Amino acid sequence: MNITIRLAKPGDAPDMAEVHARSWEAAYKDIIPMEYIKAKNATRHELYQRIITDENTTQHVIRVDDKTVGIMGFGEPKDDDADDSYYELHGIYLHPDYYRKGIGTQAVNFAFDKARRLGKRYMNVWVLTENYNSINFYKKCGFAADGKTRIRDFGKDIDSMRMKKDLRLEFPAENFYDKIADKYNWFFSLRDHVIEWETGEIKPILEKFNVKTILDCSCGNGLQTIPLAKQGYIVDAGDISVNMLKKAAEYAEKENIAINFKKADFRELEKTFTDKYDCVLSWGNAIPHLMTDEDIKKAVSSIYNRVNENGIAVIEMKNWDKLLDEKIRFQPMRINDIQESYRYSILYVYDYLPGLIRFNIIYLIENIETGEKYMEQESVDYNPIKRNDFLEHLKNAGFVKVDMIKNNRNCFIAQKGE
Repeated sequence: MNITIRLAKPGDAPDMAEVHARSWEAAYKDIIPMEYIKAKNATRHELYQRIITDENTTQHVIRVDDKTVGIMGFGEPKDDDADDSYYELHGIYLHPDYYRKGIGTQAVNFAFDKARRLGKRYMNVWVLTENYNSINFYKKCGFAADGKTRIRDFGKDIDSMRMKKDLRLEFPAENFYDKIADKYNWFFSLRDHVIEWETGEIKPILEKFNVKTILDCSCGNGLQTIPLAKQGYIVDAGDISVNMLKKAAEYAEKENIAINFKKADFRELEKTFTDKYDCVLSWGNAIPHLMTDEDIKKAVSSIYNRVNENGIAVIEMKNWDKLLDEKIRFQPMRINDIQESYRYSILYVYDYLPGLIRFNIIYLIENIETGEKYMEQESVDYNPIKRNDFLEHLKNAGFVKVDMIKNNRNCFIAQKGE
């Protein structure tokens, strides 16, 4: 099934009218009075012949194997309270014969991509409150009700609700790390070398502040957690990714180390961990997966509340100021390495989009046993948090003093007490 989406042309008007009519009959038969549906459908042909001109920039046709099976419209928002950061999806209508084939999802993603290229951050769509199928569909696409409602006349008064999508949240971190968990060690030449280097960075900080107990709140597959536990620290650990936690537990078992690994969201650590710790650690680029200031505020506040009165938080992330200045696109990580019967190369690719950086991992893989060669890709979005902005978040949370170690990455050492 070959699906294409393009701007509508004047010659598409008859097919668009037919699809719109059949879609209304199927979708609204139990919501809008049938007399009203029939009356509106009788006007479709004239409507589309009038509005679809060579200057059309908002109406699109959705085609499967050269047949028009759907229509969609999107453009600048019509609501007074939506500013220039918003785009509006005016509607998607599919012929009933093409329901539940993934076409609607592809159409929505097409609109998302268009909005992002224009620098938009949000997309709105209005849905009838009784149209539960559409509401559930848009929820699956990442929309959520934003509280705005209105009443429209469709032969009777019918309530509708506005739903909103944050376009910066297209690649959730949880799914990303679940997918890469089995290949995470492929990024390093030797896991032991990475452990030695990172522990060498972390341990002097812990010794300086006489740390005994640690909560690693973004532990991943245990790269920092396990060696710290081996050195005598009392460590609890949480992560958003179940698959990464499973890997961490496997590595800990091999080392004969007992660690309390739990699925946890560092915006709500108190729901999983009730103790307080000398140090709450987030090593690696975890916090920048939070795409809004509100979520960053929640995370920093939650971390603060799990730190003992004279304890510290240690939070490490990329030097986003430097990356934004240099705008590096390509970063080879591994070239022609071998692990687990696979020969592979890994390339990082950074896409600089409005308000975010999309991080893509490209794998070029050869199965040594079968000779099969193939490529895989995984992507996730980052919020390139600037150094001074994050310092402000830490201070607003209540940390009284923040030291920094600056290089290609930033390490923030935030003290709760003097």
